Amino acid sequence: MNISSFNQALSRVMEGRSPPPSRSQWRRYSVAVLAVASALVVKLLLNSVIEQESPFLIFFAPVLVSALYGGMRAGLLATFLATLLSDYFFLSPAYSFLNHDLGQNLQLLLFVVEGISISSIVGSLNSANQQTDLSKLEDLHHEESLYQCEERFGLLVEDVKDYAIFMISNDGQISSWNAGGERIFGYSEAEIIGQDLSCIFTSKDIHSGQPKRELYTAMALGQAYEEAHHVRQDGTIFWASGVVTALRDQAGNMRGFSKVVRDITERKQAEETLQKANDDLEAKVEYRTTELRNANKALQSEIVERQQKDKAIALHEYQLEKQKALVKAINLIRQQPLDLYAIFGTTTKEVCHLLEADRVAVYRFTPNWDGHFVAEFVTPGWVKLVGPESEKARVEDPYLQETQGGRYRNNETFTVDDIYKVGHQPCHIELLEQFQARAYAIVPILIKDRLWGLLAAYQNSGPRHWQAAEVDLLVQIGEQFGVAVRQTEFLTTIQAEVTKRKLAEEALQKANDDLEVKVEHRATELKNANKYLQSEIAERQQSQEALRLSDERLRLALQVNEAGTWDWDMVTQAFIWSNNHELLFGLTPGTFDGTYQAVLECIHPQDRQLTSQALTRAIESRTDYDQEYRIIWPDGSIHWLAVKGKVFYDRTAQAVRMVGLSVDITSLKRATEQIAASLKEKEVLLKEIHHRVKNNLQIISSLLNLQSGYVEDKNTIEILQQCENRIASMALIHEHLYQSQDLARIDFADYVKTLTANLFSSYGIQSGDISFLVDVDNISLSIDAAIPCGLIINELVSNSLQHAFSLGKKGKICIGLHADNNNQLTLSVRDNGIGFAENLDFKNLDSLGLQIVIALTNQLEGTIELNRNNGTEFEVKFIEIL
Repeated sequence: MNISSFNQALSRVMEGRSPPPSRSQWRRYSVAVLAVASALVVKLLLNSVIEQESPFLIFFAPVLVSALYGGMRAGLLATFLATLLSDYFFLSPAYSFLNHDLGQNLQLLLFVVEGISISSIVGSLNSANQQTDLSKLEDLHHEESLYQCEERFGLLVEDVKDYAIFMISNDGQISSWNAGGERIFGYSEAEIIGQDLSCIFTSKDIHSGQPKRELYTAMALGQAYEEAHHVRQDGTIFWASGVVTALRDQAGNMRGFSKVVRDITERKQAEETLQKANDDLEAKVEYRTTELRNANKALQSEIVERQQKDKAIALHEYQLEKQKALVKAINLIRQQPLDLYAIFGTTTKEVCHLLEADRVAVYRFTPNWDGHFVAEFVTPGWVKLVGPESEKARVEDPYLQETQGGRYRNNETFTVDDIYKVGHQPCHIELLEQFQARAYAIVPILIKDRLWGLLAAYQNSGPRHWQAAEVDLLVQIGEQFGVAVRQTEFLTTIQAEVTKRKLAEEALQKANDDLEVKVEHRATELKNANKYLQSEIAERQQSQEALRLSDERLRLALQVNEAGTWDWDMVTQAFIWSNNHELLFGLTPGTFDGTYQAVLECIHPQDRQLTSQALTRAIESRTDYDQEYRIIWPDGSIHWLAVKGKVFYDRTAQAVRMVGLSVDITSLKRATEQIAASLKEKEVLLKEIHHRVKNNLQIISSLLNLQSGYVEDKNTIEILQQCENRIASMALIHEHLYQSQDLARIDFADYVKTLTANLFSSYGIQSGDISFLVDVDNISLSIDAAIPCGLIINELVSNSLQHAFSLGKKGKICIGLHADNNNQLTLSVRDNGIGFAENLDFKNLDSLGLQIVIALTNQLEGTIELNRNNGTEFEVKFIEIL
């Protein structure tokens, strides 16, 4: 800095004017845009490596750089741009705005609040640094004025002895030397000419590259000013100030450098004396700066930890929903084992909503390996693939027909993010276009090793990247569908075999009856009827053979499906079991004694009474017997059986016989118990996460409150207090969720009362000065709506408390939330204070609080209006998205 510019800057300070910015406004905003763009490029390049990480972590760097370089407004611009880019590129679904789940919307809101906080804190730090620099500038003015005339005169006189003036060649060698140089450094002109510039610098400066750095700075900026230690010929070290000027010809080519050096040892000693007077101020500034930096580091650490916990919450919520869908599918299979299409219809609807897909469908193969869609759930606006039975069109896929199921026979899955980029054949793309599919994920439905069909999820609206957890959910649902189909086919086979057996028995009985009648009435005609009798015997033998074959098929079916049949003679109490039925009771084939008492002793003691009651109820009500109970094997292990039976009665309506089927459901019971335990564990974990998030937010609020005690600047204190109130409003949400039985919604009326009381306490408002009225319907809001509404109330009530009422004036603040018949919610904050100026447009004011209110209203997809009658009233109208 030369003397003239120094005096101009100091004169502006003395007149009360702030110095002009060192960088133009457009350059500050350009740096913010460039920093965010650079972070976006890095994130896109490394997305395959850090895809599972939070998309906001890498954008904290451009926000911090922008705030440091350009101040709070540049930091806010970087925060806004980073929010839009993260929302559009990295939050699911990609390439869209504000269409995300709870966890992602919460991450987005937290990033905005944290970016605003960082920008505010760094802007305050910059302001403090500028005030410190101005103080130093005023202190240095007195010393600079002592030498002002001497410097101007020294630049004009070549042989003046107080200044060393010499020329330097482009390669850094001294090419001229004046008498002042000889007096200051001790070198004569003959001794110094041709030596390198570094000979007058200390070894420390030579090692750090200071001589070359001066020349490079002068070459780039035209001049380089420095104050540093120099070395005389006799080795003594002294303080010197020097100005290096780059010399160029008219064409702009470098011709060398000139340097003017002055011994400022006495001045430095005077500065040291002056510096001692400012040590206390410097120490305080440094101490407060260090505290702010430590608070900033702690805040960033809390932000990272909060993002990790938010990610864990989103993962657990998704796993919870996935397990609920599995439990629902398993319950449908148990409750409606023969209603296969009801199971398909309900489950595809649940999966479609859970995956947020456009279509989830079940496809069944035919023996020719073509097939048709048998069930689906499709969102409105897309063509249905499943029609009436008479209109079902076969879907012919050449690949699946030629390979008889292709990769799906090997229990492989297949996902496609974009059908136009995966290399499909034109005929395949044409087939998918008929389904209106752009991306899809397909898993097989297997019955043991036999491929029955496919379960497919389609995204019709655009490309989609399928997550591993989404494919895993489809695989588990496909496995449950396989169990349902297997159980349905098995039960259908059993019913058909039982029907055939009954028909065969009736036919045999009828043949026996006819034969006895014929023998009795035609004994005298035995010789003539012998030929006819032989025909009847052959027919009976055929029926017996058909019955034997039916029994063999039934035995094989039961063995494959871990089931057994039984026949109980209720008169003699004798049991007849199929061979594999003994295995269900852990008995060696042939060791069962065949009595009802032996069966009863195998049943768990706690289930015997319920089993007997269910049997008695079935006999008395003439209904089928259906019961699940535990049995104890000889080795002491406990197993579950599902038993179904049918009672037969004689002509006097007495129960004489009962036949039935037993199926081992131990594995199904254990899986159900594990899922129920897992659901309970995750509910407890989610509650604990809400509690810890609330605690962490309260810690941050306490840190901000503690920090405000070390800050004297009023604006900084207000900023910290506003940040504290915003964080406290979010912590209050999690506190209500933790204390509530419903982990997804909160009682908003109770929340508003607590929030307003905290604000009044924060601003030191006495209950007799300003009163508040809460008029809120009996409404519970989800966390997606409660957090924005809480922050809006926080900002508007804070504005009213700060600006609406004159000192000592009493007033009233009213908060309302009402719902109309169309489920539209209206949130209002009204005060009877001095009112809002007519000539001000609140949507275009340079007010951080109102900007936050407008941004949160847009997040709710609502509208905001200002009413200036009898004070100030803001109304936010929105529809909660469930």
